[in-house]
Amino acid sequence: MNHSVLKIADLKPQPRNPNSMSKEQFELLKTAISKEGFLQPILASLWQGVYWIVDGHHRVKAAQMLGFTSVPAFVGSWDRQQM
Repeated sequence: MNHSVLKIADLKPQPRNPNSMSKEQFELLKTAISKEGFLQPILASLWQGVYWIVDGHHRVKAAQMLGFTSVPAFVGSWDRQQM
């Protein structure tokens, strides 16, 4: 697994993301990212030339809403069945 910085525009959400978050929780996440930055990189998988978000969908969405153009990430190789 490699540590990297990925452009948000290059990331694709995992369609089977099971996570949900209330509006209040999401606002707290946005506030935390705006004050502290990223405390935990997202997880992404490079599969067929596309970076898929494995973990961190909400962090990416919050960063995008805050005007970030890139996010820290750990990039690994998982096949579609493992994601």
